[in-house]
Amino acid sequence: MRGITYFTTLALFASVALPDAANAVILNGGFEEGFGSWQTLGDYRIENSAFGSGTVQGNSQAFLSTAYREVIGFDNNSIEIFGGYAAPVAFISGFAQESSLEGFLGFSTFLGDKSLYDIATAEPIEGSAIKQTFRAGSGQVLSFSWNFLTNESVGEAAVDDLTYPDFNDFAFVSLKSDSGTQLFTLADTISEFQSSSTSLANETGFKTFSYKIPTSGEYTLGIGVVDVGEPTRISALLIDKAQVVPETTPTLGMLLFGVGTVSMLKRGKKKRDFVS
Repeated sequence: MRGITYFTTLALFASVALPDAANAVILNGGFEEGFGSWQTLGDYRIENSAFGSGTVQGNSQAFLSTAYREVIGFDNNSIEIFGGYAAPVAFISGFAQESSLEGFLGFSTFLGDKSLYDIATAEPIEGSAIKQTFRAGSGQVLSFSWNFLTNESVGEAAVDDLTYPDFNDFAFVSLKSDSGTQLFTLADTISEFQSSSTSLANETGFKTFSYKIPTSGEYTLGIGVVDVGEPTRISALLIDKAQVVPETTPTLGMLLFGVGTVSMLKRGKKKRDFVS
């Protein structure tokens, strides 16, 4: 009982001494609970390894697409099946600001934020995104696994048939904090691709996005995919294993060393008592 009390006390000390490490967590980062803890907009669903790409962690992964009332398959009678609920990139008069990707992600050009128009090579039309707010400490690392898929022409073929840059669909990351919003491109149609075993033609394969948190505080992570130029060829993004990895600070290192040392001493004392 004393052992349980001892380690409970140490855990409480760690949560007080290292509050950012205690709070730095992405909830449901593997999407094993569906989209629980995430906010969503557009065309999204949960996929498993049966989708054809495999998963990075567990049995589930998030799937986002640029589909909006487009042909997504055929029924048993070879009749087209239409689907997709991608959201417009920019605010449309008569609709709530949050119904657009930029509104949903909280971009503010008034405050100097970049927009999806700034990183697109032509006019961005529609897409889908998810987001989650978390706390993290300086030096901790935010990361997640992603796989960009597309039916657009890719690589040299995209350049040769003139679909690039006019139809250059892309996947992106936004990271919003009190300091403003940062925007990163994960991949576009001239990234490196391989043939896909999924319902889409090409995929990058799973890669990892990593970002070292510069300042302790609250952040909102946004991840999405955007259709550029024309809407008929679908692109998509798979996301898995989103997490914040605590940095081993000197204080944390000393605490862990202390836990190990005291544990060893207690085991040694028990052994001596038994022998005597």
